[in-house]
Amino acid sequence: MTNLHPAAELLASFDSYRLEQFRNARPALLYEPLVYMMNLGGKRIRPLATLWVAKQLGGDPVAAMDAAYGVELFHNFTLMHDDIMDAAEKRRNQMCAHLRFGSSAAILSGDVMLIESIRYLREAEEKSGAPGLCDLLIRTAREVCEGQAMDMEFESSREVGLEDYIEMIRRKTAVLLAACLELGTRIGKRPEIAGTCYSLGLWTGIGFQLED
Repeated sequence: MTNLHPAAELLASFDSYRLEQFRNARPALLYEPLVYMMNLGGKRIRPLATLWVAKQLGGDPVAAMDAAYGVELFHNFTLMHDDIMDAAEKRRNQMCAHLRFGSSAAILSGDVMLIESIRYLREAEEKSGAPGLCDLLIRTAREVCEGQAMDMEFESSREVGLEDYIEMIRRKTAVLLAACLELGTRIGKRPEIAGTCYSLGLWTGIGFQLED
């Protein structure tokens, strides 16, 4: 992988790691939707952000990979449950997990994705010796749920102000990217720049969502 662009090399390493997780895990009803969802593709911006920052700061690469996988698990958990709530049919041009495996299986599999995301962050915390990784994910997860609830409330609102909309996308989308950058700084043992990196991720996420 020496001829690859540094970002492509990180993504290739992440994909190799990802493919080894939950391979042939049982019961199939629980884990097949998880594997299916994680294999649907996507830009992998969030895990790449964690891996890149941690690498630049000399952080433990094994811990960074655990953290990157954990945040991607969490992200895909939110997508799986969003698809059920929205009665969506396609995700990344493929059949949604709840249509392929059934809603009950997709809900349960999403639940275990959330649980496992915390476990992977705990592993990263233990391997790196960096405190607060699990707490950061838990706080972020709560904010993402709050953002989703705000989005649902907006559907029945007659008028939504710009400030309310920005706050909704901040919680629903931007905080997770912000957390990914902060995770990289924590694993890289540079807590003094954690806030700056978090703000960078936050405003990048808000800008992306506005453009999207």
